[in-house]
Amino acid sequence: MPRSQRGFASILLVIIAVVGIVIGVILVQRQQQLKSQASISGPLTPTTSLSLQVSPDTVAPNETFKVTIVVHSDIDSANLFAAKLNFPYAFMQVVDIDYADSFISSWVEQFYDNNTGEISLVGGVPDPGYKTTITDPPSAMAVITFKSTGTIGRGTVSFVPDTAIYRNADGTDILAERTVGEIQVADITSTPTPVASASSLPAPVGLVYNLQAGNNFIGIPLQLNMTPKELLDMTAGKCTVITGFEEPLGGTTSYFADPSKAVLNNIDTITGGKAYFLQCSSSVAIGLPGSALTSLPQPVYSINYLSLSKDASFTALDYLKTVSTSSLSCWELSKWEDGGWLSYRTDVPTVNNFTITDQEGVNVRCKPVEANPSPSSSAPVICAQVITPAVSLSLLTCKDFATPCDVPASGWQALKGAADCASAGDFNTDGKVNIADASRLYAFFNKSGKLIADLNQDGIVNTIDFSLMINLFKVKSVIR
Repeated sequence: MPRSQRGFASILLVIIAVVGIVIGVILVQRQQQLKSQASISGPLTPTTSLSLQVSPDTVAPNETFKVTIVVHSDIDSANLFAAKLNFPYAFMQVVDIDYADSFISSWVEQFYDNNTGEISLVGGVPDPGYKTTITDPPSAMAVITFKSTGTIGRGTVSFVPDTAIYRNADGTDILAERTVGEIQVADITSTPTPVASASSLPAPVGLVYNLQAGNNFIGIPLQLNMTPKELLDMTAGKCTVITGFEEPLGGTTSYFADPSKAVLNNIDTITGGKAYFLQCSSSVAIGLPGSALTSLPQPVYSINYLSLSKDASFTALDYLKTVSTSSLSCWELSKWEDGGWLSYRTDVPTVNNFTITDQEGVNVRCKPVEANPSPSSSAPVICAQVITPAVSLSLLTCKDFATPCDVPASGWQALKGAADCASAGDFNTDGKVNIADASRLYAFFNKSGKLIADLNQDGIVNTIDFSLMINLFKVKSVIR
């Protein structure tokens, strides 16, 4: 072989060797990288966690973004979920909280404060509770919409220490992991953006209503300045008809979103203190702005669609006693439940003496008091000397009465299932009343017998006991 050919062959062999070495190094590095990634991510493992998913993660000043509270309870069934959050209120403000797609079946607390940067969402699922698997898609507890202020930078939404998930079996806090959510506010347009003034921030929400498909009869105990169109617009087209009742106008009043039915519209303003039907095609949550009314409309002769005062709760009998006067006797109270009226009448006092709350509308029927009512005779009532605790939501207090008969008929709710005010609500018997006790009520829900969560001692733990628990928690400052 000529010398020139031998030289070329040697160079070619060197090049092939170098290329082989380079390829070998790349393959080794790739293998190590894959091993490293596998060791970091590892196999999916069951967990009990609360996490925050932010979308989008970067916004311009004064733009909105969403934070979804995601729950995993892969190991045990849980019945109570307490998401307590802090957020930098000078950096962002809550605009809305959407519960429409939440797995929570009933809420103990729905609270936020844009002045302090606090959010407290507590809700549950009655026995057997709620359980996920590692392969399930994320389960949303709620979706919070924030609006950034004019401040550029990074903000963090985080869980506070008393965030918890309670096991259905024994009420133990089983929360193992929680992650924060971060949002970057950047000057995307490269133009200066003024800091939002107080007037540009969203109006505080007075009450959040979780509307369902079908007819919803809601009470509005707020100072409200809103047209029916504005109210329906808040539902994003999911509710299309509002119906009220005004005796001076001859009965039923309505407003239709359908322009072809505009000729039938005879509601101009949504009035605080009144109750209305909202007809919806699917579930939706709305937050109505406004502060609590200091005085409510008084019932008149015949039919009245009314609201309770904000944060109030009454039994049907106590409410009728409260609104009746020396000249007007209110004798029937109805609320909308399961697609029909559930009614209580004073002439059948032992049937359907249900509890009503401030978000429920009430249909009250009244009649003039007779000028000379006939005297009635009744057997004397004998009351056992049994200490009976009772709560007054208007006074925000719990008081122990010497006998059940000493509990005032109006404005107070007897807690016959508790020994005294100090222990009332301590369903897990740990010597204190806190949010963990709600887990035990969820565990006993719809169960019969002599149960500690049966606050009214009617033999079953149901929605009446749930309402009593909510009022008791408010009195004891467990919730807001």
